[in-house]
Amino acid sequence: MLIATLFRNSALRHGPGNHLVNDFVDARPGWFEPSDFDRIMASGRFFARKFADDADSPLRQRVLAAIRSGA
Repeated sequence: MLIATLFRNSALRHGPGNHLVNDFVDARPGWFEPSDFDRIMASGRFFARKFADDADSPLRQRVLAAIRSGA
């Protein structure tokens, strides 16, 4: 978040943000759950925080498959 903040506040030209940050639980964003799939897809932002650390997690694979198919 620090780098994104520095770039956003600089004079450099930038495009829209492409990150979806999950709702915060206490002071940290919660992990995405399978029930968040529709919200992730509706956001149009696919650099999401916080997917499970496992690259093979079912939710991460489902989102990638949907992006590849153009859904």
